[in-house]
Amino acid sequence: MERKRLFLVGIPETHIEKAIMRAKQLGFDVLLGDSEASLKKYEHLIKEADQKIVLDYTNDENLFSVVKEIHDKEPLDALFTFKETGLFNVSKLQQAFHLKGNPPSVVQTCLDKYKTRRLLKKAGLNSPNFGLCRCVEDVYDFWNKSEHPIILKPRSQQGSIGVIKVEKREDIEACFKECSKHDDEKSILAEEFIEGQEISIEAVVCQGKVEIFGVTEKQLYPGTFVESGHISPYQYQEKHQDFYKDLVKGVVHAVGIVFGPLHIEGYHTNKGFVVGEVHTRYGGDNIVTITEIAMKCDMHTPIFAELAGVPYKPERKPVPNEVCAVRFLETNQGIVHAIKGLSELKRMGNVVDFHVNCSVGDSIGPIKNSYDRAGWMIVKGKNEREVNDALRDAIDKIKIIIR
Repeated sequence: MERKRLFLVGIPETHIEKAIMRAKQLGFDVLLGDSEASLKKYEHLIKEADQKIVLDYTNDENLFSVVKEIHDKEPLDALFTFKETGLFNVSKLQQAFHLKGNPPSVVQTCLDKYKTRRLLKKAGLNSPNFGLCRCVEDVYDFWNKSEHPIILKPRSQQGSIGVIKVEKREDIEACFKECSKHDDEKSILAEEFIEGQEISIEAVVCQGKVEIFGVTEKQLYPGTFVESGHISPYQYQEKHQDFYKDLVKGVVHAVGIVFGPLHIEGYHTNKGFVVGEVHTRYGGDNIVTITEIAMKCDMHTPIFAELAGVPYKPERKPVPNEVCAVRFLETNQGIVHAIKGLSELKRMGNVVDFHVNCSVGDSIGPIKNSYDRAGWMIVKGKNEREVNDALRDAIDKIKIIIR
């Protein structure tokens, strides 16, 4: 039987190895495309890919040229990306080559926070009050109509880049200038500040149905919007399970999503649940790993099975056997003098994996976005208390010494 051909665009280093394995088990030959630097950096994770292809998925002309040449020689059966910065370009190719995926208009809507907000509001879904600001006067107008503080954010960025909390009126002009540096739309989004427990819902639209894999609780570094960790499952996940299912169905209908993974952020507040951002991709920050461990699920195969035309029904295990968390490292600012304790981490039974992003001699600055974090560790346990105890022990062992 002739094997089908799946082109994966972009390397999600935390789960690409599993993704390739699962696609091949469904009968795919796997082609993998990314930059030359990424293919080399992660070559130990992508050995099982049948073909590695150098491309720039953020450049629509380059991506189209590469994919068309491959498709013309031997047609592709499926095209899929894990990368937010590749979603729109890949969706255009899926449409051009009549391959399964979300329409480009839907993908573009989810990438643009302002467009997403408008559709959620139109559908009657509870989300933050918002306003489009093309100039600083628009921000002042929003401030005058809103409770304080407010949030300014770029329309189409990720990783908390450019997100600023404005607490005083006299700071508006400086905050607007800083936020605008990170936006190519010549306009930014102003939103009311939401206080509550932030969570994310990891789900999928497959075979025309919504399935929820898990709900993850988020933690932030103090005074920032940057995640310091995630824990799965959220302690009240089972209590709200039916609500989450209906919510995801409402979001899917409002935005027009027809296929693929979903990462929906939101807040439990004293005034009800507030929908945050909507992404047509898997969650980053090792969320796939901790969700699969905690919920005993497989987040890739439902997607790949539908792309392959293979019947598949996700297993539902509503009661997790474990709790799993990722915690990001926090260090002082300065030059890295030494990194100690890694061998001790390897011997800890509760530690699943860890990674340090810095090396001796690197300069560590303040944490302004997700890319400023010094590393991470994943820990699992029988319950949340065991996980938190293990995290404290692990954090005590690893020492990033700054001079």
